[in-house]
Amino acid sequence: MNKPLISAGELIRTSWDQFRNDWRFNLEGAVRFLIANIIAALPGAFIVKTATDFTPTNTVIFLLFTIASSVLLIHTSYSFTHALLRKAADQKVTALDNAIGWKYFWPAIWVGIIQGFAILGATILLIIPGIWLAGRLAFANVVLLDEDKRGVEALKRSSELVKGRWWAAFWRSLASGLVFGILMVLVTLILGAFIGLLVGGLGQASEASTSSFGQMLSAVVQSFFIPLFLIFTVRLYKNLKETA
Repeated sequence: MNKPLISAGELIRTSWDQFRNDWRFNLEGAVRFLIANIIAALPGAFIVKTATDFTPTNTVIFLLFTIASSVLLIHTSYSFTHALLRKAADQKVTALDNAIGWKYFWPAIWVGIIQGFAILGATILLIIPGIWLAGRLAFANVVLLDEDKRGVEALKRSSELVKGRWWAAFWRSLASGLVFGILMVLVTLILGAFIGLLVGGLGQASEASTSSFGQMLSAVVQSFFIPLFLIFTVRLYKNLKETA
């Protein structure tokens, strides 16, 4: 019989403590995520700014920027998650290992494809089975890095860890998403209002959260919160593994 998991509140608190105390390391990951988001946003922002139509050339440029952004996001996500796993094992980590990101790049894409088709197939049947399967397979990417299990084996291992504890794992993930999501929105609104006041007074402050500037600000804040979500995911994964 599985041991009880750490409470949602405790996981959220310890994740926040790690995020806050290890801010220099987390900043490296956040900056990389930000660069990826900027690369993805540049073509669209240019087209909107210049009122340019989606010509074939613009479409190709847009796709190239999107691919470049996706590659950087995947690489950074895996490099950062691998570093978090090492930290969880009490190993000293001072910087991201770029080689790890490239080593697991294609295996990560393969796991993502299988995972996506499995969840899509379940969702086509009914929404509930899709949500259930997404919860069972949620840790496949972490398993890939931690145990070097690839493809279907990573999905099977994730399912084994969650088996019998789906609601417990789902609730903890949901709680963290709500808490961190609300915090992220509050930070975005406060920064938007503050910058708006500095630039042009109350009118600008009210527009800061709805304008294209507000959208860019949201992307910046989201980039700096991604490490926090990954920290929580790794902590929940380790707890599932330790109590299995």
